[in-house]
Amino acid sequence: MAEKTVCPTRLPRRWIMWVTPLLLLLAAAAFIWWDLPSGSSFILRLRLTSLASLTLVGVAIGASTVAFHAITQNRVVTPALIGFDALYVFIQTALTFGLGATASGLIWPPLMFFGNTLLMLILGGGLMWLMFRGGRSNLEFVLLVGIISGTVLRSLTSLLQNLIDPGEFQVLQARIFASFETVNRANLGVASLVVLLGCLLLWSWRRYLDVLALGRDNAISLGVDYRRWLIRVFVVVVALVAAATALVGPVTFFGLLVASLAYQLAPSDRHAYTLVLSGFFGALALVAGQFILGRLLGYNTVLAVVVEFIGGLFFLHLLLFRKGN
Repeated sequence: MAEKTVCPTRLPRRWIMWVTPLLLLLAAAAFIWWDLPSGSSFILRLRLTSLASLTLVGVAIGASTVAFHAITQNRVVTPALIGFDALYVFIQTALTFGLGATASGLIWPPLMFFGNTLLMLILGGGLMWLMFRGGRSNLEFVLLVGIISGTVLRSLTSLLQNLIDPGEFQVLQARIFASFETVNRANLGVASLVVLLGCLLLWSWRRYLDVLALGRDNAISLGVDYRRWLIRVFVVVVALVAAATALVGPVTFFGLLVASLAYQLAPSDRHAYTLVLSGFFGALALVAGQFILGRLLGYNTVLAVVVEFIGGLFFLHLLLFRKGN
C-alpha cells in the first residue's frame, strides 16, 4: 500500500492564516494605546478613525489586486494601471485651479467622496464598455487604454499645476498624496459599506475566481459564463479601488506589493487563501507602518511615500526578474 503523503505547504499556510490576524490585532492595539494620554477621548477617537481607514484601505487594495490578477491572468499588473490615481489627482488639481485652494477645501467632504467615486466608476464603466465592444473581451486593450488615459490625465494635471499660484500649489500637494491621518468620519462610514460588500462578494465568488484565473478558454470549457463573471469581478474591483482612493488618495503599487507577499508566503492557487491573506497583509502593512513611522519615529506624513517607493521598486523587480506570471 502506498504511503499517504502530506502537502508540505499545508502546515505553513495554516500557520500564516492564524498568525497574520493575530499580528494585525497586536499592531492595532499598539497603534491605539501606545503613548496615549490618559483621559484623552479626542485623541482616542482620532486614532480609531485612522486605524479604521488604514484597515479598510489595506483590505480593499489587497483583495481587489488579487481579484484583478485572477481576471487578467497576470500577477504583475495592478488595478492602479487603469488610471484611478491619475484621475484622482486631476480632479483635485482641477478643483484647486478652478475654485481656488480655500473654496475647494470648503466642499462638503461626503460630496467630494461621492464625486471622486462616481467619476472613477464612470472611468471603469467606460473601460468595461471598451473591453466587450465587438462581443469579445480584450483585457490587454483595456489595460493599454487605461495606461494611455492615465498619461493624458497626468499631462493635463501637470499643465494645470504649472498655472496654479505657488501658495495654492502647496495646499494641493498635501491633498494629492495619500493621507491616513485626516480621514473624514462620514466618508469612512460610506467607504466601510462599499469595502465590506465588495469583499463579501469576492469571498463568495472565490471558486469562480479560481476558474477565471485559468484563462478564458479553460473557464468556458469548465462551464463558467466567462463574460458575465468577468464583468461582475471587474465591477467589484473598480468599486473597491475607487472607494479606497477617494477615501485616502492614490496608492499605486501597494496592492501589487501585498498580493505578491501573499503569493510568496502562502503559495496557493486557491483564492480562499490569497484573498484573505492579501487583505490581512495590506491592513497589517499599513497599520504597522504607520505605527512605526508615526509613533516610534515621529514621522506622520511619510507612510504613503515609503509605500510607493518600496512598491515601485518591487514592481520593477517583478518586471525584470519574474519567471512567467
